[in-house]
Amino acid sequence: MRYSGLALVFLSLSHFWMQHLIIGTHQITMGDTVLRWGANGDPITVEQVIWRVYYGVIVVLAMGHGLNGLRQVVYDYFGNNSGFYKLVMGAAALLIGLVSVGGIVALLVGAQRVAEVASR
Repeated sequence: MRYSGLALVFLSLSHFWMQHLIIGTHQITMGDTVLRWGANGDPITVEQVIWRVYYGVIVVLAMGHGLNGLRQVVYDYFGNNSGFYKLVMGAAALLIGLVSVGGIVALLVGAQRVAEVASR
């Protein structure tokens, strides 16, 4: 928890710094986002891979950090009832796994393409 929390602080602050201070929220357009993610159909560049890895690390660390925090809170309240604890943890792990996999797939394939496939 300490390591993932510390990493998330630096990753989220660097994200905030890049998006809000360097680029500026009023200068961010959909076209810039499409170019940064490589969703325009052109071959993917190294810079786009770095962006995808950067946000992939944020997604994985945030989900792992959140699941571990949830595990600790649920154990504090329901640790004596091991059946309920296991049920809640199984549901939480499944939900967080689905969200994490969905986020990673969107990063690798492109969120626009995922939305196109989902709408079919």
